[in-house]
Amino acid sequence: MAVRQYIGARYVPRFSDVNNGIWSNVYQYDPLTIVKHGNDYYTSKQTVPVGTPITDTDYWVMTGNYNGAIESLQDQINNMQDIDGSLQDQINNIKDQLNIGDNKKIIAISDSYGMSDGAGGWLSKFKKIVESYTNFNWSVIYSGVSGTGFVGNDGTFLSQFNSIASGLTDDQKNAITDIIVGGGWNDIGKSNIVNAINTFISSVNNICPNARIHIGFIGFDTHQSIIEHPVITQYQAACAVYGASYIPNSEFIAHNINNMTDTRHPNDTGYTRIAQFMAEYMVSGYATVYFENVPMNVTPSVTGFAVTTAYQYMLNGVVNTFIGFAQTINVSGLSMTFDGSTWYTLADVKGLLGGNALGTDGTVVNLTALVTDSETSTDIIVYTGARLAIMDNKLKICPLYGITNGGKALNTSKAHVVKKLYLPRVVSFTSICIIK
Repeated sequence: MAVRQYIGARYVPRFSDVNNGIWSNVYQYDPLTIVKHGNDYYTSKQTVPVGTPITDTDYWVMTGNYNGAIESLQDQINNMQDIDGSLQDQINNIKDQLNIGDNKKIIAISDSYGMSDGAGGWLSKFKKIVESYTNFNWSVIYSGVSGTGFVGNDGTFLSQFNSIASGLTDDQKNAITDIIVGGGWNDIGKSNIVNAINTFISSVNNICPNARIHIGFIGFDTHQSIIEHPVITQYQAACAVYGASYIPNSEFIAHNINNMTDTRHPNDTGYTRIAQFMAEYMVSGYATVYFENVPMNVTPSVTGFAVTTAYQYMLNGVVNTFIGFAQTINVSGLSMTFDGSTWYTLADVKGLLGGNALGTDGTVVNLTALVTDSETSTDIIVYTGARLAIMDNKLKICPLYGITNGGKALNTSKAHVVKKLYLPRVVSFTSICIIK
C-alpha cells in the first residue's frame, strides 16, 4: 500500500522570526505563526497571503494581549515623577493581580506522562522550554507519578502538590503564580471526580493563594474504537464551578497513534508536543492542536482490495480522512446484498483517533461494480450508490441499490458475487472527534 508521507507541518504555534515578530502585511505567514500587532498577539489560522489585514478573521485570531496590559501600566509608571515607595508597592501589587509579566513561578503536576524515565515525560521538556524563554524569567517545579489522578489509582495530584509545597517557605508559596495539572487517564471510571477537583482547588488556594490553577485532560488510548471519556466533561465542569481554568484543546494533544509508544503512553515525540502545547498555552492562554497528512495504516480484509493512499489531518478535534482508490479494484471472496442496509468490511484501518472517524451513515459515493447475477450466473455491470464509513477500526461499504447496465433493478434479497469495484479516486470523510 502506498501512503502519503507526513510533510512536516507544525502542530504547535511558534513566534514569527521575521521583522522581529512584528506583524506587517508585506510578508506571507505560515499557518500557526504568532505575531505581535500593537499590544496584542495574533495566531495565523492558515497560510496568510501578502496584503492580508490583521483584522481578517479568516486568517488571524487574537490569542493574547498580556503584554498590552504590562506596557500600558509601564507607560503610566514612566510618566510619573517622584514615585514614592507606597505607590510603587501598589503598582507592583497590580502587576501581581494581573498574573502576567516576566516572573512566573510554576508548579506542574502529571501522572506517568510526566515521569522522567523511559521516553522522558512531558514535564522535564516543559520546564526546559519555558525556562529558556529569553523574554521571561520563569521557573518550574514539577512532579510526575505513575497511576495518579484527582482520584487516581495509586495516589492523587493533591498528594503530589502537598509533597512539593512541604519543601517551600511561606514566601515561596506566596510567590507561586500558576499550578498546571495534566492527567486524566487514571480518573476514568472513578467516582467523585468533581468533588476531588474541588478539594484540590481549595487546598491549593489555601497554600498558594496567588496561584492560578490550570487543568487539562491529556490521556489517550489507541485501542478505543470510540473515544469518549465522560471524565473530560467532569474536569471542565469542576473548573467552571470552582474557579480553575480548563486548558482548551488539551484533550486532543495525544491523538496521533504515530506518537505513542504503547497503547496508552506517548513516545518522545508525543511528550515533546504535549510540552510544547502546554508552554504555548502558558504564554498566550490558548494553544492549537494540529496534525497534517498523517498516514493511516490500512490492512485489506478482502482479497485484492487495496488503497492508493490513506491519511488524516486534524485541527482541534475536527478530523478529515482522505482515502484514495485505484479506479479499478479486482476483488475475490466478496459477496454483497444490494439492499441499502447491510455493511461489508473492506479493510482494517488505524489512524489519528485510533478508532472511529464516522458514524454509521457514512459518506455517499457513486459505485460501479462487476458482479455475478445470483439468479442467472452471468456477469453484469451494476450502477449503485454506496455509503463508505470508518466504524470500529474498519473501512466498511453499504450498497444502497443496484441497477444493471440494461436498466434492470438488481434483486435486493440475494447476495451477488463481486468481481470488480470501480470506486472514486479519493473519498473524503469529515467528522468531529466527540469526547464526552
